[in-house]
Amino acid sequence: GVSIAHGTGSVTISASGASPISAPLAAFRYIASAGQTVFSGLDTNGNTLAFTPGFLYVFVNGVLLAPTLDYTTTSTTTVTLTSGCSLSDFVDILAFGQVTTVGIADSNITTAKIADNSVTEELGSENINNRKVGRHGDRFRWRITLWQHPTS
Repeated sequence: GVSIAHGTGSVTISASGASPISAPLAAFRYIASAGQTVFSGLDTNGNTLAFTPGFLYVFVNGVLLAPTLDYTTTSTTTVTLTSGCSLSDFVDILAFGQVTTVGIADSNITTAKIADNSVTEELGSENINNRKVGRHGDRFRWRITLWQHPTS
């Protein structure tokens, strides 16, 4: 089976018969000055910004920004916003490492498999665990809650 565990600074994904892999995750927080667009160097917690371009999320006051549209990265240490921040805006940057995966050989799957072309009926409208599953155009729509954040 596959298991996922998280610890300080990394996420580990393990699969039966395979070595675990880790994806480092680093969080950086800046408090912007009026009009500030460039973020680099030490954040408010004393951590030095470093990331792999394309492997980061940038937020301003909790809103996820779009790469190239809302921000650019010209190096592995600088994020430049396309619009200036307001005084005391929170700029959060989540940088994560690359994970290399390998294919799973068919011979490693030991449980029953669904044969090719064996599902021929239209799904229609059925329930799975009391959640509605239905066909919409050429796509199936699923609404299954896997995890829900606890409310206070």
